[in-house]
Amino acid sequence: MARLTAPRNDLRLTIGVSEQLEDALQDLLVGLTRTLPRVTLTARIGASEHIAARTAEQETDVAVIIGHARGERSRSLGSLQLAWYAHDAASLAPGRSIPMVLPAEPCNTRTHIVSALDRQGVPWHVAYEGPDLAGLRAATRAGLGVIGLLANSGEKWNLTPVPAGMLPFHPGPVPVSFIYAPGTPPDVVEAAFLVARTALRQFPLVEEPVEAPRSAA
Repeated sequence: MARLTAPRNDLRLTIGVSEQLEDALQDLLVGLTRTLPRVTLTARIGASEHIAARTAEQETDVAVIIGHARGERSRSLGSLQLAWYAHDAASLAPGRSIPMVLPAEPCNTRTHIVSALDRQGVPWHVAYEGPDLAGLRAATRAGLGVIGLLANSGEKWNLTPVPAGMLPFHPGPVPVSFIYAPGTPPDVVEAAFLVARTALRQFPLVEEPVEAPRSAA
């Protein structure tokens, strides 16, 4: 009752979330509301690079993005497993160029997938590319090609996992980071970081050592 009836202070918190992690947004917002009941929340979803830039410019206070932790206001959240999805896996003939459904640049997930394909020497070509996740999912369901998405997320959108062995290698994990803007209160940073780690456990999270909390600059 005290939490529900307490007057709100003037603290507003804007959280940014990579579009690739939108399935975790509800858990993030619920967790933050419970942990910081007197804070007014706003959420933004977009490409990790854009969210990171907005956070550096203090347009976003805290954010969860795809990519390695870099800089003093960035902390690793571990890595999340990717998986291949396609409308018709039987059409992926061995040795042929793989039709890929890819996010438009710049995109850390795209960079990861393309680098992995090239390292393996796998022939591939762009069958579809677009700026938003809804279009990428639609293109995959239409049978245009293969998409690399977070494991356990594709089935929700009626995407079919590619059976093991149908493609020459696994897409592997992508790093996920928590970042925050200059001037964000240290207690808010720590609370949001812990909520983010919990929210990401719905995906196959590969744990990594996380350094001791830093003070917000």
